[in-house]
Formats: sequence, C-alpha cells, structure tokens
Amino acid sequence: MKRTFLFILLLLAPSEKLYAFDISGLQPLAPHGVFSTFSAESLQKNKSSIEISAERSKESDFYRFSLRSAYGLSDKLEFNLTVPYVYHYIHDKNGLEDIAAGFKYRFYDEGKYGPSMAVLLNASIPSGDAEISSDGRVGAGIIVSKRVGPFNGHLNIFYEKPGDSRLKDEISLLGGVEFSAAHNFKILSEIVVKKSHYTHEYSQV
Repeated sequence: MKRTFLFILLLLAPSEKLYAFDISGLQPLAPHGVFSTFSAESLQKNKSSIEISAERSKESDFYRFSLRSAYGLSDKLEFNLTVPYVYHYIHDKNGLEDIAAGFKYRFYDEGKYGPSMAVLLNASIPSGDAEISSDGRVGAGIIVSKRVGPFNGHLNIFYEKPGDSRLKDEISLLGGVEFSAAHNFKILSEIVVKKSHYTHEYSQV
C-alpha cells in the first residue's frame, strides 16, 4: 500500500519542462543494468562487453549516440567507459560530449536475505563543447541489487561534482526493475529523481 501511494504521489507531483542539456555521464551496459541504473553484478575476469546505443531527445531536439564498453579486471572489479556523441543540438551543434570512465567494485555478494552492494567511482574528461559539457566532472555512488523470484531490483545513489564552477553539484537517485518474462526476454522499468547541475532543487522525476 505504501509503495502504491508513493508511486501515485510521484506521478501526480507538479513538474515543468527543463530545457538545460542533460549530461549523460557514465552509463551501464546490458545485461548488468537497466537504462541508466547500474546493477551490482559485473563481468567475470578478462571478459569484455561493447554496446552501441542511439536516443533522440524532444524539446530541444537532438540525437545522442553512445559507445559503451566494460572490462572485468577481476570477478568483482569492472572498468567502464562511455563515449557519447551529440548530433544536431541547438544551432546544429555536433560533437563529442564529455567522455566518462569509471570503476565498479562489488564489495558484498547477495546472500539469502541481504542484497549485493557495489561502489562506483567515475570521472569525465572535458572533451565536449561548452554547450554540451560540464568541463569534466568526478563522482561516486553506491549500488544495491537484490533478486526476488523473477524480479531483479537495483537502487543507485550518485553524487557528481562538475569541473565548471558555475554549475551545481548533481545528485541522482535511480531505481530499476528487471522482470524475467522468459529465458531470453526481460521487461525493464526505471525511475530517476535528479538534482541537476543547473538548479539547487530536485528538478527531474
């Protein structure tokens, strides 16, 4: 009942359009994550993964293409890299966004009752133009994952400090759920609550 009430409250909460550029930062790779929510699971040692994604934003209209990769340094430590390219932003601006890299370390494995837990340390190189960059940034976060039957839930809390002193620190709370509908088919859902670089308040849900 409490969860249903919280969901309805968030759904009906007042909101407004935010036209500031939303910097993507480090992103997870399938199958160890949802859309932007990380899982505490990681690749096995010496295993690698590569993913290419494309997304389109509306108001303002632009496209973002991302190359994401990960490499298992050990069974618990994973290196991640995200290289985003922005196409057709305001005034037909094209170019790289800030390139992000990070290390995810799982320090606690899931038990019968407890969840898996991991820490993520990341940094972005100031590789993008002024309109699509925070002049680099550094951040850290905690990742919690738990499997219950066919459901696999993830909770992320991230803090990131931009290189541009005019921008605010960013805080993000992400929740994601994977439902294994079949052996090779999952249904994904995600909620993101964010205080972006452009405001002192939580401005995105």
